[in-house]
Amino acid sequence: MTLKEKMFEYYRENPKAGYKEIEENTGIPYGVAKTYKCRALQKGELKELEDGSIEVVKAPPVEKSSYKKEVITEMVDIYMEDFRSASPTERVDIGKRITMLLEKL
Repeated sequence: MTLKEKMFEYYRENPKAGYKEIEENTGIPYGVAKTYKCRALQKGELKELEDGSIEVVKAPPVEKSSYKKEVITEMVDIYMEDFRSASPTERVDIGKRITMLLEKL
C-alpha cells in the first residue's frame, strides 16, 4: 500500500484527522501528508466538507509499478524452472529472456 493509499484509508475512518494525527498513526510525515492532501483536493480525489472533515471522493489509482514487478517476478520464476530443465542451446534463449525481464524491474 502506498503512503497516499494509507492516508486515504485513514481519512475514511477518521475524516476530521489533522496532519499531526495522520503522522502519529500512519507514519506518513507531516509535510508529505500535507502535500498529498493538497494535491488530492485539487484533483477532486478528496473533498473538504463544511464541518472541516475530509471526504474521500475517489481512491487513488493502484500503483502499477508494484503490480508490474509482481508479474515480472512471476515470469522470471517460470523461466527459471524452464532454464533448469532445458538443453544448453535452449538455456541461451531462456537466459536472454530472463535478462530482458530483469532489466524491466
